[in-house]
Amino acid sequence: IGEEAERARSALAGGGAVEDAVLRPYRQMSRIVADARKLKRSQAMTAREFEAYLTKAGLPGEPVQVLTRLFEDVRYGGLIPGAPERQAAIDSLTAIAAACKKEES
Repeated sequence: IGEEAERARSALAGGGAVEDAVLRPYRQMSRIVADARKLKRSQAMTAREFEAYLTKAGLPGEPVQVLTRLFEDVRYGGLIPGAPERQAAIDSLTAIAAACKKEES
């Protein structure tokens, strides 16, 4: 799981579509927590409900919150992410991946 997160982080850092700078890490976060902790997002769950679910389950609150807000801003608010948003997404995914790696140990 940690290796999958690291590959996603590396791919993101290498460039790609601007929107993917946020949407891809959010999707990766969802996959990683589903695989590592069996925490799955139901189709009826909003992004904020999923965020609360993940933090209640013990994932690091700030990185999950930052990635969720970025996702909402891009997906629903039309934000075109720049370098600061790209870096925040990378940092958040890295922290979430690190938390998953600790649990694997």
